[in-house]
Amino acid sequence: MPVFRESVSSPAPRSDDTRATLISGVNWLGDSVMTMPALFEWKCRHAENRLVVLCKPGLVPLWKMAGWVDDVLPIGVGPVGAFVSAWRASAGKFGRAFIMTQSFRSALIPFLARVPCRVGMHGHSRDWMLSSVATPTLRPGREHQAFEYFDLMGMPECADLRLPQMSIPAEISSLARKKIKAMLAPGIKGPVIGMMPGAARGPAKQWPREHFAALAKRLVVELDCGIILFGTHTDYSTCLDIASAAGVGDRLVNFAGATSLPDLAALLAECRLTVANDSGGMHLTAAVGTTVVALFGLTDPMKTRPIGDRHRILTAENAGPVSRDIEVDSTESRMAMASIKPDRVFSAIAAEI
Repeated sequence: MPVFRESVSSPAPRSDDTRATLISGVNWLGDSVMTMPALFEWKCRHAENRLVVLCKPGLVPLWKMAGWVDDVLPIGVGPVGAFVSAWRASAGKFGRAFIMTQSFRSALIPFLARVPCRVGMHGHSRDWMLSSVATPTLRPGREHQAFEYFDLMGMPECADLRLPQMSIPAEISSLARKKIKAMLAPGIKGPVIGMMPGAARGPAKQWPREHFAALAKRLVVELDCGIILFGTHTDYSTCLDIASAAGVGDRLVNFAGATSLPDLAALLAECRLTVANDSGGMHLTAAVGTTVVALFGLTDPMKTRPIGDRHRILTAENAGPVSRDIEVDSTESRMAMASIKPDRVFSAIAAEI
C-alpha cells in the first residue's frame, strides 16, 4: 500500500467541502490520459462527489470530452495566473485536492486556495504545502505509470487499467467522417490507417521519416489502404517529407497542424488503426478506442505503453537498458528507433486488419 505521511500544514477539513474534489492535473497530453483510469475509478466510487480538473488551457478540450468530469478549470499563465487560479478554486469549496504532478506550482494553487486536504507525491521542495505525502510502492504487475495515480488517490488494490470512453461531440465526429471522405481518393477498399510521426520528446522517440514513408507506400500498394498523417504544426514539415517520399498521391492526407484536439480525437476514432511513437498522440488514440501499433526505442513500454489489451507494442532490436527518462536526442536513441524495420510494422498491421 502507499505510505502517507501527514504534514504539519494540515488544517481540519470543513464539513461543507466533503462533496467536491479538485484534481491538479498533469501538463502533457499523454500523461493526462494516463491519469484517467484512476480518476474514473475515483468518480465511480464517489458518484456524489463533484470532480473538477485544474489543467493548462491547451488540455481543457481533452477534459471536456471526459463526460464523467463535472467541470474543468484552466490554469492562468505566469505567477499572476497562479493566484487567479487559486482564487477561482477557493470558490469551489473543495474538501480535497489530488495533485497529480510533482511540480511546485501544481501544489501551490490548492494550497493558496486553502483546500484542507491536499495529497501529492514528494518532490520539488513542496511537501510543506501538502497535508499528506503519498509514496507509491512498486510491485510486479503494477509497473505502468498509471498505477502511481491509483496509489496517490488511495486505491492501491486496483489491479487492472481501463480507459473510460471519450465523449466526442457528434457534430465533430460527423465532420471528421466528411473530411476523410472528401480528401482521400475515392474507391479505396482497404482501411484508413493513421500515422503519427511526432513526439514531444523529440528525435529520441521518433521513428525515422523514411520508415514511415516506406510503410505508407506498402500499405497503399499491397493492402489498398488510405493514409492520414497527424501531428502538431511542428510536425508539418516532417509529414510533408513523408508524403513526398511515399509518392502515393491522394491516397495520403496530411492533417498535421490542421486539427484542434477534439478534431484530432474524432479523426483518430475513424481510423482502423494508428502507427505512433511513444507520445501523447499514442495515448489519445488508445483513449478514443482505436488500436495502436506503438513504437518504442529506449523508453520503457512497461511504464508508458498505451492502455488496453488490443494494442501491438514493437520494441527496438537489441536495445540497451530502457528508461522512462532519456536524452532528447542521441545516436543511441536514433539507432534504437531505426532498428524497428518497416517490414515488422507492416506485418503487425496486416495481422490486425
